[in-house]
Amino acid sequence: TYLGEETFSECESLQEISIPGSIARIPKDAFWACHGLKKVVMQEGVKHIGGYAFAFCRDLEEVIIPSSVTKIGWCAFKGCDSLHTIILPKGKKELFAKQLSHYEDKIKEA
Repeated sequence: TYLGEETFSECESLQEISIPGSIARIPKDAFWACHGLKKVVMQEGVKHIGGYAFAFCRDLEEVIIPSSVTKIGWCAFKGCDSLHTIILPKGKKELFAKQLSHYEDKIKEA
């Protein structure tokens, strides 16, 4: 299954999304500026989160990232001012420290 760049960009009706593991790659800008988006759950199988994939989703509060993710692109969550929880599998916090540096105090390992 394929998700194209900017597929949901500026879509204000999305509030919550579960991305199935059949989508291995979330491309850059895929959900850029989805202002109503509050929660993102990525299923096991998602491997790559592209740069600016969720940037400027100003209402985004919670993101759940599975252990299958091996790469988070630059500024993937830039401008997500409401983001208060990023759930990562144990041992992944250090791997993504640079990409998630603005949200270090929001990361929880599960």
